[in-house]
Amino acid sequence: MPAFNNSPFAAAIRLLYAGVAEYLWGSWPQDVSPTKFYVTSVAIAANVATLGVTIYEGDVPAVGSLISVQGTQNNVGAFNVTNVPLTAVALNSAGVGTVSFALVGANFGIAGDAGIAIVPQPVRTEAIAAGASVPVAMSNNSFGGDLDRTVTAQAIFGSLPTAVTVELQGSMVNNDADFVTLGTIATVAASAVTANGLTVVANWLFYRALTSGITGAGTYAVVIEA
Repeated sequence: MPAFNNSPFAAAIRLLYAGVAEYLWGSWPQDVSPTKFYVTSVAIAANVATLGVTIYEGDVPAVGSLISVQGTQNNVGAFNVTNVPLTAVALNSAGVGTVSFALVGANFGIAGDAGIAIVPQPVRTEAIAAGASVPVAMSNNSFGGDLDRTVTAQAIFGSLPTAVTVELQGSMVNNDADFVTLGTIATVAASAVTANGLTVVANWLFYRALTSGITGAGTYAVVIEA
């Protein structure tokens, strides 16, 4: 996402609707389908499961994306997992190949099987950088004209810096100098998340995230919902 821009030529401000998450940093690709596979074979070697798969919907997933498997029968259904990170992806241009993930169990040779697997589209993080995000504006019609509401924000870290502070700010006008800090969304210290998640009851028209105190490099997304 671009940083805060006070220019009248800046892009139109996104509206924050009740129950709909918006990203202040990073994004979630709503226009991309989750990746869906047919499972054709299964195996375990050295506590790593490898599935033979064919994509029938969506894009090739990235390593680290979360896979869930259902319907396989071999090894008493041991390959049916929920939200396990992919450790390897090897698919050809037709979407046929293998995917792997950690699975503790005795070695199990390649065997034909049948099931389905889904990998949801992941949140897209971006490099952590100091400064303010683009704002979002409250949609009064979505909340019945009442500005007092609960606002929740959270940081999603792809990789951790040594230190960083992410704060939520609000303002009644979209002017840089008029934003005030409402609380801390997340902090990282000594390469560990020490706090994450902020809920406030507020009545501001504009909200944004402010990132400061960065040491080291990392990636994140910051999401807000009301």
